[in-house]
Amino acid sequence: MAFGSDADLEKHELMEEDYFLGNSGGLQFENHETVNTAAWVPDGYAVVRVDMPGSGNNPGQVAPWGIAGAEALRDSIDWAGEQDWSNGNVGTWGMSYLAMSQHQAASLKPKHLTAMIAIGTDVDLYEEVAYGGGIFNEQFWSIWKMSGIMPAVVGEPDVADFTTTLKKLPFRDSDPETAFGPRANIFMSPDLSDVTVPLWAVAATTHVAHFHQLGGSGAYLATPTPNKKFDFWEDWFQKAYAAETVASHKAFFDHWLKGIDNGIMSEPPIRLEVRTGNGASFVLSEHEWPVARTQYTRWYLDAAAADWAGTSARSDFLTLAATEPATERDASYSAEVALLPPGVGAAIRLDPASPQSHPSVNGISFISEPLTEDLVLAGYGKAGFWVSSSSTDLDIYVSVRAVSEDGREVDYTSFATMGFGDRPTPLMKGWLKASHRTLDPERSTEYSPKHTHRVADYAPLTPGELVPVEIELIPNTGLVRAGHRLRVDIQPYDGVAHGMHHAYDPSYHDGATNTVFTGGVHPGYIQLPIIPR
Repeated sequence: MAFGSDADLEKHELMEEDYFLGNSGGLQFENHETVNTAAWVPDGYAVVRVDMPGSGNNPGQVAPWGIAGAEALRDSIDWAGEQDWSNGNVGTWGMSYLAMSQHQAASLKPKHLTAMIAIGTDVDLYEEVAYGGGIFNEQFWSIWKMSGIMPAVVGEPDVADFTTTLKKLPFRDSDPETAFGPRANIFMSPDLSDVTVPLWAVAATTHVAHFHQLGGSGAYLATPTPNKKFDFWEDWFQKAYAAETVASHKAFFDHWLKGIDNGIMSEPPIRLEVRTGNGASFVLSEHEWPVARTQYTRWYLDAAAADWAGTSARSDFLTLAATEPATERDASYSAEVALLPPGVGAAIRLDPASPQSHPSVNGISFISEPLTEDLVLAGYGKAGFWVSSSSTDLDIYVSVRAVSEDGREVDYTSFATMGFGDRPTPLMKGWLKASHRTLDPERSTEYSPKHTHRVADYAPLTPGELVPVEIELIPNTGLVRAGHRLRVDIQPYDGVAHGMHHAYDPSYHDGATNTVFTGGVHPGYIQLPIIPR
């Protein structure tokens, strides 16, 4: 709550008193996305909450994840480490915004920062937050600014117009001093190459947008400390405050901040909740991420009609084959989509009255034969195939789903967010703007294609030109049961859940046709991370 007057302060004091003396309102959290003091202060921790420049009643401008905020958090950490009530060791704990800002402050090397717990986090703010696959995530930021930023400012807000600014910076290196550079004024992507602070990073399988999921994994991999842990949770909104989680996080901080040898760092560092569908999961404990024994297995796209009747919504399924098809074929689809106006709902939904753009049937879909054994997926996937367009660019959305014996899609949404959005959560997803297809050889791996997204590598299409694309499927987990089928959708847009992209450019959508090629000299595939029994 932002304090603008004595009345605001008194109101907050009454709310706080009510919470600690019975919580008559049944509030889930004392302060969402920060720790509950009631859980930590009795065990010898002082809790400090920091308002960034421009927020609350602080001077300055609100410029999300900018260098000014990182410096303010760094200074706050070192201030806390020098107080009489402090032993000099400071830990940071936070979710979402308050997770991401930890990495930015850590890159500035505060001398009292001793350990970090970052839940639902991101580091590369171009690729993991603003421009997934080179496609601008406009929808989320406009809503977030109005609902998450503006209410947190006392008086007349001075908020950077970051949505407009980001839209004008479509490449990683468009203007690194303004955005995406290691000391940028907004959306700073910190350099973690020499950050050795112990880290516990958390990603969430059900966010289904690229941010907080790809970023949680990326934060773990990008931080070169030998003392780190990584969780892949079904849901991070609720689980962060569960008694079991608080006890584990307290043990982590007890070890690093108080020097207590409690065995927390002897436990396997990787904990993966593997979704089994319809709100259930089981846990895998591992010793490395990605899991070393992963078998990166490919299924091949074949534009031949599948031997499957399909569903009431779609009957034109193509084939997802276990072996590479020798015959070359292709399948085309309209690039047009119909979107509701910006700001309608938490998700952008496609227009159900338009069969061309209905989320179940737009684009093309491939279906496998029933699986003969259970498959456990955990890690990064990728898609590779050849495409062309009648226009100069195309947005490619790839989803991997599972279909049960009765033809129903298996919903991989978590128990805490069942019913969120307007359709089931898939196994894996990925996005790419074809003009951003240039691969970055320094960052790409056998399991994860990374793109440069640089101005110099921008490569518009010549209409009718065939080009290869590789698309990262952001890391996730899931069990696909024997008897179920794998389904792969390739679409111009999919409208799934919140935070999806609204940067609709009619210049290469309206009236355009996209084509995917399969087999022969233009093979296409989906590669999935299979964990052996």
